[in-house]
Amino acid sequence: MVDDHPDVRTGLSRILATQADIDVVGEADAGEHAISLARLLQPDVIVTDLLLPDVNGVAVTERVRAELPGIQVLILTSVDEKDEAVVRAVRAGAIGFIVKTADVGVLVRRSGHRRWGRYTSHREPPLG
Repeated sequence: MVDDHPDVRTGLSRILATQADIDVVGEADAGEHAISLARLLQPDVIVTDLLLPDVNGVAVTERVRAELPGIQVLILTSVDEKDEAVVRAVRAGAIGFIVKTADVGVLVRRSGHRRWGRYTSHREPPLG
């Protein structure tokens, strides 16, 4: 879980950790820290904020997908799908995005979803 706001990062991590099929293995407050943790911990999925204090979520996505192609990246953002940064993140290899105002259940479903390989957004119906 990558977000520079401690309350958001910790709160979302706690919610995800309540799910039987999700283990939150690390938290980072910045992009470089996230990339370092990804190398060390090798998670299945990284949920990262788009706007970070050092390198943004687009750069995190590009570097993780280039260096660690087995790790999926899901963007967490306060902007909508038409924002250029979201488009760049998806082009860089993000599997989708979730707007921070979406119901927390959407994040739980997307983060624990095992059938990756298609683009998802917060506006799709729940995945079965």
